[in-house]
Formats: sequence, structure tokens, C-alpha cells
Amino acid sequence: MPIEKEVFTIAIAGNPNCGKTALFNSLTGSNQIVGNWPGVTVEKKEGQFKLDNHTIRVVDLPGIYALFANSEDERAALDYLLKGEADLVVNILDATNLERNLFLTSQLMEKGVPMVLAVNMMDIAASRGIHVDLHKLEEILGVTAIGLTAVSPKSCEGFVNDLHKLLHNSRELPLPKAVKHSEVLEKLIEEISVPLKPVADKLGASPRWTAVQYLEHSGRVLELADELGVEIPHDKIEEDLGEEVEFALADSRYSYARDIAKAVIRDNTTKRTRTDKLDKLFLNRILGIPLFLIAMYLVFWFAVKVGSAFIDFFDILFGGIFVDGMTELLTKVGAPGVVVALLANGIGTGIQTVSTFIPVIFFMFLCLSFLEDSGYMSRAAFVADRFMRFLGLPGKAFVPMIVGFGCSVPALMGTRTLENKRERFLTLFLVPFMSCGARLPVYALFGAAFFGESAGTLVFGIYLTGIVIALIYGLLLRHTVFMGKESTFIMELPPYHLPKMRNLFRHAWLRLKEFVFRAGKVVLIMVTVLGFMGSVGTDGSFGNDNNEKSVLSAVGTVITPVFEPFGVERDNWPASVALFTGLFAKEAIVGTLNSLYAIEGTDDSAPEETAADEGFSLKSTVKEALVSVPANLVEVFTSIANPLGVKDAIDESESVGNEGAYKTMQAHFNLGRFQVLAYLLFILLYVPCLAAMGTAFRELGRFYGTLMMVFQTIIGWSLSVLFFQVSCGRSTAWIVTSVALLAGVVVSLVLIGRDQRKKKVFD
Repeated sequence: MPIEKEVFTIAIAGNPNCGKTALFNSLTGSNQIVGNWPGVTVEKKEGQFKLDNHTIRVVDLPGIYALFANSEDERAALDYLLKGEADLVVNILDATNLERNLFLTSQLMEKGVPMVLAVNMMDIAASRGIHVDLHKLEEILGVTAIGLTAVSPKSCEGFVNDLHKLLHNSRELPLPKAVKHSEVLEKLIEEISVPLKPVADKLGASPRWTAVQYLEHSGRVLELADELGVEIPHDKIEEDLGEEVEFALADSRYSYARDIAKAVIRDNTTKRTRTDKLDKLFLNRILGIPLFLIAMYLVFWFAVKVGSAFIDFFDILFGGIFVDGMTELLTKVGAPGVVVALLANGIGTGIQTVSTFIPVIFFMFLCLSFLEDSGYMSRAAFVADRFMRFLGLPGKAFVPMIVGFGCSVPALMGTRTLENKRERFLTLFLVPFMSCGARLPVYALFGAAFFGESAGTLVFGIYLTGIVIALIYGLLLRHTVFMGKESTFIMELPPYHLPKMRNLFRHAWLRLKEFVFRAGKVVLIMVTVLGFMGSVGTDGSFGNDNNEKSVLSAVGTVITPVFEPFGVERDNWPASVALFTGLFAKEAIVGTLNSLYAIEGTDDSAPEETAADEGFSLKSTVKEALVSVPANLVEVFTSIANPLGVKDAIDESESVGNEGAYKTMQAHFNLGRFQVLAYLLFILLYVPCLAAMGTAFRELGRFYGTLMMVFQTIIGWSLSVLFFQVSCGRSTAWIVTSVALLAGVVVSLVLIGRDQRKKKVFD
């Protein structure tokens, strides 16, 4: 008789890299919602699919090794299970590492939740000569065990059919058999179950399970016991037991898992696997780091270069439709100028700006998904661990920092792979100091204008400066705000395999969709405001397009004195406006400088007719957008030996000199190269683009997000002023001011860190 329930909730639980997310994606497709678990920044994924008359709601729990609630991942998973929302827990096991995976299984069994075992990677196990007896496994544990290959649609379809039979033929879902420990431990568990009953009632769990969790020093149970005043003498318990109780329980679980694995596995492996051979190369003490840098270079090149080939497509298409097209439509219907400015120049420009992030972010996530699914990313983190420990970070923090050289947004989002909150926040604070690809056109423009043949050296020096400052700032943060115990670095090294493109594209698409609908909202609002300011003139006119009459330019003129201490003189207000528009995206700095300097460098002769004057044509816009892709792709594959694009950017920048903007810029930066370097130093160090800021606030929260932006701006301004004033011998007062501000940052970090330690924020 089928179970009478319309909506079923299934929670997928398992170790990291066991295929949990692959199964979730196969079951739910694109019908997913991505958010955060309550109270933590650990990502939460939910989806659903239909099964006859049932709606199956699927929750992808964080990948964990145990249910101790001592990390944010474990806490999120345990809290969800304690709520009792899941009707069924699908525990995914890696058939190639069954014994280790069964540790978590034993804890789930003790929780007493209805379970189904999904033994994944059966194909890889078979190729290694490993055979898992699923019927024997079912007999021992008392739950259904289903073999599958999560990356195979056909195998997942078979899993769904087995799930359908289970729901259709059962009156109730299966409960696992009880896990039995040694006689001494069982007696101890029974004894402390009585005083822990109030804790169990508060948690909504059984006294036995609560007692076991207490003995294993589970954070959630210990906190609640302390809150309710329940005291159990650990010293007396361990004296009677003869060893530390959590070690005794762990040993009991591993013995339990080992006995089960021995009973159900027939292992015929006799030779070294492909993974063993590759690890000998990729984990080599000498070759490991060079190979890692080559891999990161390829990711950077592919994501930035190939992604950039599609930027013009999105820029032309969305700009044509939402800016030019909307302007023409609103003008034809007689809409007031303020409406045109708000909808076309404001919201339209915002949509256009957000769209230009799509290709680079998509290809960045595509590359990272490939490295993760292939099994190499774990090796990369392992190789980088020794260097990163210097900053108090694990090896896996190195990956988002490398990604930051391409784009800060996916780099900031990539910090979610760090389980430890302190380490994740510290990495988030450092990522913006990695000079993103959007800043490169700015460096190239000034390099071509002021440094000639040394422009390449200039760009390299700027990138290196960002890294050095990040190292110094990281050490300071580590010993102040983010002081705490370093997490134990346990790295899962899954077997290598060739990822399926279908899964890679799906994963990249889901990440991209999350960016567009979350961080994109913040960008859209801010770009709308700035775009509106660029269109509205101080005389009330509209359509000024960031020229000298716009409100945005007026604001730039007003704020120029703020930048004057590092060489931006009062008559050089376009440089101030460029810093302001750089909040849209750093590449907007080049466009702003070119347009404003060009206006200043030309006479009042009649303007040339542009395509916009000929009227908007959707067909022409789409055609122009499509034509840009093959032309850009051809350029991509001629730039393999030029990864940073310095030469191309310089050549492109030099072409500006044939117009009026180039010479005008040189005239405004007339105090020498140190003036230019100070300006570029500020561009390197001041707050990132709105997309990155929106992402950072989302990951850090309001307090730490504000802290990050304020301190980064102060550091950028102070170092730029200090560099300019010292190198040009200008003003002792400004030197003292900048040093005082930097000292103020240090003191503030020390005081905030002291307060954080009192509150035990990162303990």
C-alpha cells in the first residue's frame, strides 16, 4: 500500500566528494533554489521533482564527515536533521571508500531517521576490481541500499524508479537498525541519558542519541547542556573508561565500519590505479607547484580571454535593446526627459552592465567546475597548503585568490569552499587586493601614455604590489580581527575522472543564475543611480552621457580635493569622475577618461553622425552583436603567449593618441611618472566594483562588509598619498596624515580583534 503523502522531503547527506551534489543536480535539474542555511553562510540548495502524485522536495545537505556540529557545515546539517523536516535521508556512500563513509552512516543510524543508502561510483569501483554486495549491506544495516553512478542520467533514472517502488509499496519508510557499541560504552550511554533528558526534549531527539552526542563533544549538545545547567563529570567518566570517551566512541564507530566493509566488499585490486600514477606527478614536492601554476594560468587564460570574447556580444545586445532601443521607444511616445533618463540611462545601463559580467563569470565557474569534478582542485589545495599556512589559511584558500586575478566576483563566491568561518572571512578580506582583469585596460592605457616600452614591467609591478600588500594586510588581520585556532587541514583526494560536459554546464549555469539574481540586484540599483546622474545635467537637461555638464561630472569636480593629495589636481576633474564611475566596473575608468578628455580636447565643431542618430534597429543590433563573437574568438587564440593581454591593451591604448584624449591626459598628469603611479596605486587598492561589493556584503554580512570597504579605502588612499608625497617631496603634513590614518587602521583592528575574542566570535 503506498504512503499517503503529497509532498515528500528528501535530505541528501554524505561526505565531501562522494557524488552528493551530482545526484542532487540529476534529480532536480534547473529547478533549484540556492540560499544560505539559517545563522551561517554555508550554501543551501533545494530543488524538487515529480514522482507520480508525489512532489519530491530535495535538500542537499553540506558535505560532512561527521555530525558533531563543530563546524558550520556540520551545524547546518545537524540543525536540519533535528528539525525533523526530512521524511527520508538518502545517505550517499562512495563505493571506492566505503569504510570511511560508513562513519557518518553510523551517526545517521543512531539519529533514528528513515534512511536509504545510495552507493555511488559503482562504475569506478568495478573498474578497480571492487565489488560491493548491496544485499548483504541491506541485511546488516536494515535499510534499502541502491547502487548508482550519479553522473549517469540512466543510473539516476534507475535510482528514481527504486525510490518510487519504496514509496509505493511501503506503509512507512524504513528505519535503520540500532548501532551497538561495546558493553562499557552502552552502560555509560544509558547512565547519562537520564540527566540529559531535558536536553533531548529541547532538541527533539532521543535521550540515547543526545547522550552519544554529548560524549562525542558535539558543539550543539554541549551548548544546550551548559545553557540548561546539566553537568556530567567528564573526568570521572574517562577515569572509569580508562581513556578519553570521544576516542573510545570513534574507535567503536571505525571498528563497526571496518567490520561492515569487510563483510560486504570483495576487493580484487592488484595494480596501481591511474589516480596513483597521476598523484605521483601532481603531488610531487618539486613539480607540484609549477604544475599548479600552469593549471591556474590555463584557467585564468580560458575564463578571462574566452569569456571576454563574448562581452561585446552582451554589451551590444543589451545596450542596444535596453538603452538605445528604450530611449527611442520612450522618445517616440513622448515620455518626459526624466523618465528617459531613469529607465534608459539608469535601469537600462544597469542591465547592460550586469550582462557584461555574464560571460567571464560563466567561463570562470565552468573552469573551476572542471577542476573540482576532475579531482585536481583537491590536489591544488594540498600543494598550496604550506605557503598559505604562513597567513593562517588552508591551502584551498589559494584557489579563490588566484581566481581574483580574473574577476573578484567568482573569487569571493569561491570562498564558500572554506568550512572555517575565520578562514573564510580572512580570505574574503584579501581577495580584492588581487588585481582583477577589469583593471588591466586602465594600467595599459597609462602604461602606453607614460611608460612606453616599460609598460609591461609597470603592469607586472602593479600586480606584484597588490600581492605584497595583501600578504602584509593578511598577517595583520590574522593577528588581530581574525585571530583564532587554525583548522586541521584534512583534504579529501577523490579519484581522477573526466567530468561530463552536461554536469559542468549545469553547475556553471546555476552559479551564474545565482550571481545575476542576487549580486546583480545590488549592481542594478547602484548602476541605475549612477547612470541617472550621468545623464542628468546640472541645468536640468537630459542625455548628457557623462559629459562635463552632467551631475556626475559635477560630483567629480566637488570630490577632486579628496584625491588632490595623491596628485589629482583640481583642473583634472575627469580623473576624479573616472574613479567614481569605476564603481560600476573598473573598465569603466578607461571609457570615462577617454570620453571626458576627448570632449576637452576637441573644438566646438559639429559632431559626427553616429549609428544611434540613425535610429534603433533590433535586427542591426543583433547582427552587430553576433558578428563581434567570431572576430573576438580569433583574437583569443592568437594571445596564448600574452596571458595578461598587456601588449594588445597597450596597442589599443596607443590608438587613442591619434585622437584628442591621449594628449589631454598627458597634459593633466604633468608632474611625472610618480603622479601616474600614485593614481594607479589607488585604482589597485580602493574598493572593488559594485558587483564585488554586493557579493562581499552578502558573504560577510553588514558589519564585516562595511569594515572591509572602509579599511580598504583608507589603506588605498593613505598608501597612494604617502607614495606621491614622499616620491615628489611635496607636503610633510600629508605624509603625517597618511601615516596617522594607517596607524589608526592598525589600532582599530587591534581593538576590534580584542572585542571579538571576548565575544568568542571565531572560537
